[in-house]
Amino acid sequence: ARKHGLSFLYGIELQSQEEVHLLAYFDDARDCTLFSEEVYRFLPEVPNVPEYFGDQVVVDVDETIVRIEPRLLLNSLSLTLEELVARVRACGGLAVPAHADREGFGIIYQLGFIPSELRFSIIELDGDEIPPGCEGYAVLRSSDAHYPEEIGRRSTLLALEQVSVEEIRRAAIGEGGRTISRQGEWYGRCSD
Repeated sequence: ARKHGLSFLYGIELQSQEEVHLLAYFDDARDCTLFSEEVYRFLPEVPNVPEYFGDQVVVDVDETIVRIEPRLLLNSLSLTLEELVARVRACGGLAVPAHADREGFGIIYQLGFIPSELRFSIIELDGDEIPPGCEGYAVLRSSDAHYPEEIGRRSTLLALEQVSVEEIRRAAIGEGGRTISRQGEWYGRCSD
């Protein structure tokens, strides 16, 4: 991204004990790596079976495999959604329910609602419509790409002064002309 002049944040997708997928965004690699190492302790020590689940490889910028992840990453962490959100925020990150509208692993499907006490300002949606229970939140629409050819399948326009977690929080409430939009629509609510 730097080589091509692209702005970016660091992030990780997690699965809570309730099987809700959560995105955690961070401003720098250090905070994201420290957070990742912290929550890795809560991943069950179940080995990956490559013949069934596929290889879990870590690659460098040249796509050279630098290591193989031995634990099965698709398991839930032994942390509740509430505990996970608190840990993301304690590390300076932004917690966003991933594909909140999707059957299987979306917060609406898994819990039936978005808990107000978690004070989300932003949710990610997979579909084009805002489903019941998702009104009033700033909405990210992203690719949820698991393969390179899926990147850019969906997109969101963010009007920010710079790319940072704090700027995205401000955009969620429309502060100072900052916005999160799709095709000219603006979504916003309370701050994270």
